[in-house]
Amino acid sequence: MDNITVIAAWWGAVLATILAIFEFYKRWKDESIDFSIKVSRYFRLPRSSGYVPVHVEVVNRGKRTVNIREVLIEDRSKCISQSDTVQGELWTAFNSFEEPLPRTLETGRLWIGESEIDITELLVSSLGPNIFVSVYHSHSDHPIRVPFKPRDIY
Repeated sequence: MDNITVIAAWWGAVLATILAIFEFYKRWKDESIDFSIKVSRYFRLPRSSGYVPVHVEVVNRGKRTVNIREVLIEDRSKCISQSDTVQGELWTAFNSFEEPLPRTLETGRLWIGESEIDITELLVSSLGPNIFVSVYHSHSDHPIRVPFKPRDIY
């Protein structure tokens, strides 16, 4: 009789633990942060010669509101540490006159920023795989990074 009770208790404990892990994972997945990031050439005259006007679109596709602190294009090829928290060599920071950063971005909302990139940096780094658009946000020290191919805008 005692063996059946012990087996039933262990069975219940294991089943409850599996269900708790599954529920935790489901909630974590639902509340994860997800951005759609698109960089393209901005068709206007540059403020100074030798620069290309560029704009970025960031859409919050996650299920929770996020504060965006910075949106950067950075070169990570010279980083000694490949840690996500170490920032690469800064090329440019994006900002917007209508919606300056930091900015709260609700689910489904779009933020558009603009900047200019030095043409020589574009030409020299057009073959490098370590150029990223990085979105730094309030929920983590780890930014959301997407690869950036300079030849796509030049």
